Amino acid sequence: MKTLRMFILIGMIVGFTVMNGCATFPRGNSAQDSRIRDSGMATSAIPQGNIILPGPLKLTGIKNFFDPSEEKAVWWCEFIASSFFSPPTMTAKWFAPDKSIYKEQEIKSFWISEAIIAELLIKGSAAQAKQGKWKIEVYYEDKLFDQVWFMIGGQKETVKMGED
Repeated sequence: MKTLRMFILIGMIVGFTVMNGCATFPRGNSAQDSRIRDSGMATSAIPQGNIILPGPLKLTGIKNFFDPSEEKAVWWCEFIASSFFSPPTMTAKWFAPDKSIYKEQEIKSFWISEAIIAELLIKGSAAQAKQGKWKIEVYYEDKLFDQVWFMIGGQKETVKMGED
């Protein structure tokens, strides 16, 4: 009898969770996936929080223009953890101003802070000399999850999403 009660209780919890959108799936290849709370570019992104209480990223230098003398450009994303069955692993593709893939990397989420980041080294790398409009595309299970445009060097102009 205890086993039957436990089975019913677990079934009710799982049913409630799925019915209330905790097991959601992406809505296609939009510029930003519906599971994203916020994303962008910064000079630094450090996960906060602990195993009991997730915290937001500690962001420094949120911007879309990077001077070629800066150490790195960081794409950051805070997501809805309940929409994934396990901590997501994604693929980041960095596109140089000539539209070629400059770097591709696998990135793992910080489950505790419900966040994921990807870093592009600028200072002392070939990216320092490739000034202009850059783009990062992030994929989850081969579907576009997020994309952000930003500048390295050049004139400080507004970088609008969707402009190549």
